[in-house]
Amino acid sequence: MGVSLRRRQVNTSQLSSDIADTIQINHEAFLQKPPLFASLRSFGQSTFGLVQHGVQHQITACLITASIWDFVMVRKYVYVFFGCFLLLLSLSLSVACSGGECTYDSDCEGEKFCQEGKCVDGIVGNACTLNTDCKTGESCISSKCIKVECTDGEQTSCYEGPTGTIGQGTCKAGVKLCQGGRWGWCEGAITPSSELCDKLDNDCNGKIDDDPLCTTTCNDGDSRPCYTGPASTRNVGLCREGKELCTNGAWEGCSGDTKPVAEKCNDNLDNNCDGNIDENCGDCQDGQSRACYTGPSSTRNIGECKEGTQTCAGGKWGQCQNESIPQNETCGDNKDNDCNGRVDELASCNQGCTDGTTRACYTGPAGTKDVGVCKGGGQLCKNNKWEACVGEIVPTTEICGDGKDNNCNNQVDDNCGVCRPGSQEACYSGTTGCTKNGNVYTCNTPCSAGTRTCKADGQWGPCTGETTPAAKEICGDNIDNDCNNFIDDNCNTKLHQPCQTDTDCGTGNRCVRASNVLQICVQECTNDPTICNKNPKRKVCRAYTITDQGQQLSMCAEEASSGQSCDFSKSIMCKSNLVCDNGSCRAATYVNEGEICDSTAATPVLCALGLTCVSFGNGRPNVCLKLCSVANPVRCSRSSFSCMPFQTGGQVGGCIQTTCTQNSDCVFTNTPHECVSTSSGGKLCVSSTSPGTATFGNICDNNTIRCQAGLTCLATSSTAANGFCSQDCTTSGTCPTGGTCTQVSTTQKMCLIPCTTTCSNTQFTCQTIGQLGNFCFPN
Repeated sequence: MGVSLRRRQVNTSQLSSDIADTIQINHEAFLQKPPLFASLRSFGQSTFGLVQHGVQHQITACLITASIWDFVMVRKYVYVFFGCFLLLLSLSLSVACSGGECTYDSDCEGEKFCQEGKCVDGIVGNACTLNTDCKTGESCISSKCIKVECTDGEQTSCYEGPTGTIGQGTCKAGVKLCQGGRWGWCEGAITPSSELCDKLDNDCNGKIDDDPLCTTTCNDGDSRPCYTGPASTRNVGLCREGKELCTNGAWEGCSGDTKPVAEKCNDNLDNNCDGNIDENCGDCQDGQSRACYTGPSSTRNIGECKEGTQTCAGGKWGQCQNESIPQNETCGDNKDNDCNGRVDELASCNQGCTDGTTRACYTGPAGTKDVGVCKGGGQLCKNNKWEACVGEIVPTTEICGDGKDNNCNNQVDDNCGVCRPGSQEACYSGTTGCTKNGNVYTCNTPCSAGTRTCKADGQWGPCTGETTPAAKEICGDNIDNDCNNFIDDNCNTKLHQPCQTDTDCGTGNRCVRASNVLQICVQECTNDPTICNKNPKRKVCRAYTITDQGQQLSMCAEEASSGQSCDFSKSIMCKSNLVCDNGSCRAATYVNEGEICDSTAATPVLCALGLTCVSFGNGRPNVCLKLCSVANPVRCSRSSFSCMPFQTGGQVGGCIQTTCTQNSDCVFTNTPHECVSTSSGGKLCVSSTSPGTATFGNICDNNTIRCQAGLTCLATSSTAANGFCSQDCTTSGTCPTGGTCTQVSTTQKMCLIPCTTTCSNTQFTCQTIGQLGNFCFPN
């Protein structure tokens, strides 16, 4: 058969087309993995339950009644008596049809309390005047002890999106405010939505515009609908799509869309785009006030009793403030304390006293004397009657901010909200752009803090006059629109995009190889390292070898420390002496030209800048070689070196010593090299394998089975699994026993084992080797 002999340890490029493909590039950048550029878009549709269980029963009852009533009306002259009966039945169902839940507390189950026709959870129902009348965990609201979840005015962060999405992309937490002892709605939170191709991570999965529809290129003048609000609100209520235009081959961002805002009560519009109009608006409009009175109705505005006022907040009426309700009658003060229309009417008030005598007195509610600012006074007997109590201090409305317990409930400044009414302070509602130190904000221009004023209910009003960051940078206006302290950042639309040549990347960028299959655009800083200072993250000007050109450039990069994530496709590079392995930085050692390199070692051994790790195959160790261009091999400065391509016909290669006659001619003495012959008759210095133990005539594979020093593993072809240990020769007399010196090429002779039909070594067979004859080779 026509088989040509191959020396298994000779394995480099352009020396012979049959061994060129075995030399491989093993460069630092090739440890990177190409990014994924595609994902599947999922479209969700929300459904709404139309009828709840209890309401469904009411509607059913009403329909049944209406049907029977119609039946009776048609036959009213025949079924008069039965019609009267059904009329009573319809009246008994009127409550269900009208939607009212209760009239009295007894109409509600368990510990619910009837408030304005509704059974409210958490109302214990015990009558009270002060918070001290209630159990622990309850407050006195509208003369009833109510279980509270929180303190009025208290705020807490909230988030209702999927676990792991908060803080990713556009997703952020909101705030809940406590009103009337209950937590309100979660306001200001942003949860995941469908990817909108707006250069933001809308679905909060850590990837920007990871959707097949988010193409990065387009034709100028093209437009497409867009929407930057939550996907479920698109074209619902007031929310409407916008339009995105194509400019300079790229989508410029969504404009003109209308997104959800907080529901505005009583405007008959669906402001928050959830399909409901004026929902959760409560019983009143915020800021409304009305007269109120929690005492017995017969005592309202009688004697010392006076009605108060209550204000609407969060759609609910607040506590009745500044009212006076009946107290125990105080003899001698000439007042109608119990508001029954009579002054000092008690029998005990008519007992005489001796003029000039005095006694201690206190007219405040029981349990408030000597609590807070409250204290007793004294009375003087005159004309055999006790005069008014003098010098006492009774409970008054709490004065917020004075540090005193004015209403004598053993709590200082209680129910005062979070601020003193009328006070002002600096405020800022943005999440970026300004930082707060104490009460002072430091902002990146043009962002600025505003001012908020404390309302009458002790809650802060809206922040006015502030400037928050724009949704995205407006490229070319020389303004830091997003207030991140970098002007016109994120305007490099070509950065990290796939490319073929530098012209694909635009001004200031270069096209470099990021992996074996991917080339991307990076920002070059070779001539101006300070340009990296304008980037929020890529602040370091890092040198990088362009493997396709055999030269170096510097690029703006973000540096990662040991254990941190790295991704060359995003310009995230490991710091010096670290290598990016499987997306994580770890320690590495760098070596010079001609030295052994191994990126798979526990501590990777990598080539210094400007070198690449080259494999000669056949079990030989990898070594660092200088990169070069076949068309311009000037980088191979040594006279005995040539630029040998890594692939047949390729233009990029490594500087390899091609002039030698014996091993000692190889210049890299710090790493064992040997001078070997090629099938084309040339000589080449390649890295030496550590010698094995196989002797002449025995099987070898240059991997687990290697020949002794001075012997060569010879096989019938480069793809053969095994060969046998042979050696160079001049005559048969220089071959070991059983060997014959045979001319295997025009310039080389080697010792072969001749045969006729069989071989003494049962692992070998007698094979015809071209025109040379029959020789023993492994099966």
